Amino acid sequence: FDLVVIDEAHRSVYQKYRHIFRWFDSLLVGLTATPKDEVDRNTYSLFGLEQGIPTDFYPLDRAIEDEWLVPPRVIDVPLKFPRQGVHYDQLSDEEKDQWDALDWGEGVEPPDDVDGEALNNWLFNTDTVDKALKFLLEKGHRVEGGDRIAKTIIFAKNQRHARFIVERFDHAYPH
Repeated sequence: FDLVVIDEAHRSVYQKYRHIFRWFDSLLVGLTATPKDEVDRNTYSLFGLEQGIPTDFYPLDRAIEDEWLVPPRVIDVPLKFPRQGVHYDQLSDEEKDQWDALDWGEGVEPPDDVDGEALNNWLFNTDTVDKALKFLLEKGHRVEGGDRIAKTIIFAKNQRHARFIVERFDHAYPH
């Protein structure tokens, strides 16, 4: 190949794929909206660029002005636990019983508090995902005279979380 184009270069140029790209004796073009400058994941150094200065830059506001993109519209879903975390003393008696019954590990006492970020790192809660999906389907941007939901991007924490969201969506909205 004379030219290899790498989409999502900040993700795909490391680990096993890096060896594939090094094997080709060709020009590499890396595309990314989020270049990395971390020691072990540095897209700037990989492509021989000065730190923090990409070859080209096309900002969101310009892409909107040029009508390649529309302005994003964020729908903030007001769910308590993912935002505020879990605080044992604020739980109902029933929730405290459920909390105490969780398997925290051998000899590990249940914590009194888990902040929202930590909670989102390890807990994919069925009820939370179901409520977020319901909120989206009820309050999301609609098209075709309101008959269907518009194209929508749902951000997940990781691939496992994305699969969980898909499973819950398929369960709640099989049609």
